Amino acid sequence: MKLISTGFIQANCKAADFEKSSWQPEVVVSSPLRRSLLTASIIANHTKGKILWVAQPLCRERVSGADDIGNLPATLSAEFPEWNFNLVPKEFWWACPDGNQDMSLSAHIAAYKANPWEEPRENLIGLIRQLHDWLWSLPATRILVVSHGSYLEKATSVRPFRNGAHKLIRLSAKHPNQLNCVGIL
Repeated sequence: MKLISTGFIQANCKAADFEKSSWQPEVVVSSPLRRSLLTASIIANHTKGKILWVAQPLCRERVSGADDIGNLPATLSAEFPEWNFNLVPKEFWWACPDGNQDMSLSAHIAAYKANPWEEPRENLIGLIRQLHDWLWSLPATRILVVSHGSYLEKATSVRPFRNGAHKLIRLSAKHPNQLNCVGIL
């Protein structure tokens, strides 16, 4: 799924806000789904080439529709060369039924359209826990995370997490230093 015109407008408005803000990220993290990468690229454009931009499959959306099926990192890195895709597995990095991992991407999407499946909701909780631990492992303390509404709602308990919204989130103080993290939808 691509970003619609409303998404471009929201991302550009958020970019103008962030460029003027005193809060500036040290790292930008995005779901590897195209619409997140594009949103993050627009919002953080003023930081391009100055800080790390990393695609992180741990903040991907739960598969519940054909638009939640991703693309392979080789395809994404050609479209988004400024992003680091080292954390994205070379093959399917989204949830899919057993047997589909051996299909081509187009066959995988056709199989989904013919017989849709839905990723178990409990998988999302596991992804969020892993992302939380990964964020704490970073040397940065100001991290811009661009993800999806259902993911950010579950990760932050902020409901609803509307398109174009952002929230400053301080992860639980299991460590003495608070981590400033902004989630963007």
